[in-house]
Amino acid sequence: MSLPMLQVALDNQTMDSAYETTRLIAEEVDIIEVGTILCVREAERAVRALQALYPHKSELAAANIP
Repeated sequence: MSLPMLQVALDNQTMDSAYETTRLIAEEVDIIEVGTILCVREAERAVRALQALYPHKSELAAANIP
């Protein structure tokens, strides 16, 4: 039986804030999600930046836009 994976959604307002959050928690999580708020504000830039910083993590983008 494999251990469950831990995912965090980054609903930060800015990339600077998202960088600070990931710097603090990256070693503890398996999946880093660009949450809706960050996705709307930074879109592809956020996903690409996190992929470059954490290539060993899975990244997701959640765009729940009405």
